[in-house]
Formats: sequence, C-alpha cells, structure tokens
Amino acid sequence: TAHSSLESARNHLFATNLEESLASGKPVAIWGARWTQQQRSWDSQRVPANLLGVSDAPVHSEGFGEALKECERLFARVCPGEAFLPEMEGAGELGRTYEHVFDDMTRGEIEDARKRAEQ
Repeated sequence: TAHSSLESARNHLFATNLEESLASGKPVAIWGARWTQQQRSWDSQRVPANLLGVSDAPVHSEGFGEALKECERLFARVCPGEAFLPEMEGAGELGRTYEHVFDDMTRGEIEDARKRAEQ
C-alpha cells in the first residue's frame, strides 16, 4: 500500500530516535505530514433513479477531461436531446469552439505543472 511504501522510505531515510541517529548517522525527523486522497464513487444502482450523483475525478487524471465527461453524462440525463455546451454565437467566425478553448486551458495547466516539477 502507499502507506507502507511511505513508511518504508521514512524508516530508510530517518532514524526514529536519538540513539538510532547517533549509531546510524541518519537524521531524526522532528515533524512530518502525510496526505491521502481517497476516491469516492457514486453507485447509481443503489439509489432511486431520480437521484443524480457524481464521483471524484480520478487521482491520476491531468486537467479536466474526466470531469467534463461526467458533466456531459449528467447533462444528458437531465436535459435529454439538448446540446451539451453548444457552439457560441460567432465562434465560427473565430474558428474556435469550446473544445479548442478547453484544450488550450488544459494544455496550459499540464505545462505549468511540468515546469513546477522540473524546478
């Protein structure tokens, strides 16, 4: 599990007390924190059909692609037959639809995240 992997790395890098630190030369970690994200999901089979719910976005997803798919799925249930995010008036003149704008936004986020990771 992620917890045991992190615990193993901590034990490899740090001493747990002063005596171990003096014997091994490892520093003692004075403070530490761990964050765990658990993905919640919605089981539509266990609730009445008139209840709509959403699941958390997958932890591994980049950008908003999965969230957009979930929105489109819910929109189709609430407004069957209606266009999801129809092209804006005048968008054809610009040659850009919402997909292009969304792709540009997502690409920028991914590039920014990669730059931060390289620093």
